[in-house]
Amino acid sequence: MHQVDELIKTIYEYIGDPIDYAELIGSPVLSTYGIRYTYEDPGDILLSEAAKLLQDLSKELEQVKKERDAALTDLWNMCSCKKCKHVGSVDGECDDCWLRTIPGHPELSHRTNWEWRGICVENGGVVNE
Repeated sequence: MHQVDELIKTIYEYIGDPIDYAELIGSPVLSTYGIRYTYEDPGDILLSEAAKLLQDLSKELEQVKKERDAALTDLWNMCSCKKCKHVGSVDGECDDCWLRTIPGHPELSHRTNWEWRGICVENGGVVNE
């Protein structure tokens, strides 16, 4: 995310501060003066909107990553072989896997080599190989 933050900072430095549109067009309505919200160059307007969109997407991506990590932890704790990418492998991760149980804490039980197999094809994703 550091690169995105740097890009956003660079965009804002490049386009500078917004200008007073009423002053730009010479508005006869005095109450419209003093509000700096636009740019003289239309390209700067687009860059400003792109920077705002990048900020929003960056925040959303961080939230999605947190939710994904939590979901993977939940799946891992469920220990379902059907959800593991190694299921059915012979002489490999599946064959060597064993159930680790914590007495008194069944929620912490898990398989030692368990890895999420990825999004199902029928759900619009691809199975990781």
